Amino acid sequence: MADGSLPAASGPPRADAWRRLRRDGTSMAGAGCLLALVLVACLAPVLAPYDPIKVAMRERLQGPSARHLLGTDQFGRDILSRIMYGARISLAVGLIAVGIGLGVGATLGLVAGFSRRLDYPIVALMDVLLSFPQILLAIAIVAALGPGIFNAMIAVGIGAVPGFTRLARSSMLSIRERDYVESARALGATSARIVARHVLPNALAPLIVVATLSLAGAILAAAILSFLGLGAQPPMAEWGAMAADGRGFIAQHPHIATFPSLAIFVVVLASNLLGDGLRDALDPRLDE
Repeated sequence: MADGSLPAASGPPRADAWRRLRRDGTSMAGAGCLLALVLVACLAPVLAPYDPIKVAMRERLQGPSARHLLGTDQFGRDILSRIMYGARISLAVGLIAVGIGLGVGATLGLVAGFSRRLDYPIVALMDVLLSFPQILLAIAIVAALGPGIFNAMIAVGIGAVPGFTRLARSSMLSIRERDYVESARALGATSARIVARHVLPNALAPLIVVATLSLAGAILAAAILSFLGLGAQPPMAEWGAMAADGRGFIAQHPHIATFPSLAIFVVVLASNLLGDGLRDALDPRLDE
């Protein structure tokens, strides 16, 4: 071509991938559940029957009833309303943390895979980060930065960087040796154009799958940090913090901790189901 590049090699056709995904009932169920949670989070001010942080001591520790469908906590706050508002925080934390991990990790991975000079230091840094369990690394980062939901997002995002870096690097190492990349290089295409036109389109599918699967881990990690008192701070309605608030009442009033924990379980399960379906739908080997 006149601009020194070739058409990017395409992965599985989008229509075929969408068709495979639609035929997977469990994946569509996961997608529907996530969509419902997003709608609940967006419409929480309209759907929530009560103020999520308003204290009503006369109604404290009530079980599920017609007035409070999921009961109230030790401060008389409606648990259903707090779960609805908590969906906004938990989903936002997961999306932002995964965005940090994907953006930073994919960039480092592509640089490491394309530049032999920078490959070793980047891989060495990722190996150091991977030597720590992700949740312990997140705890250490939050301990250094201070407790808070924003710092929890940063900590979880940094913990996700090594996985995205290794995936992007491995994709880059595989793609850069293919014939169409060599042809584009021979025709004078710049490194930036090769990455944008040939590497990214082929590396995008596995990154999307891993990002979807990582969403569940990010939400769970943020909930753990909040449970430990390092994430969301009172009176913020966040599922992990709500579960932590209810642990002292688990014997007499289990609903306080049970319902927020079920919300975490549902969103993690839905993310995993959708991620598994995307992996199968975007796998080029399924076309063979």
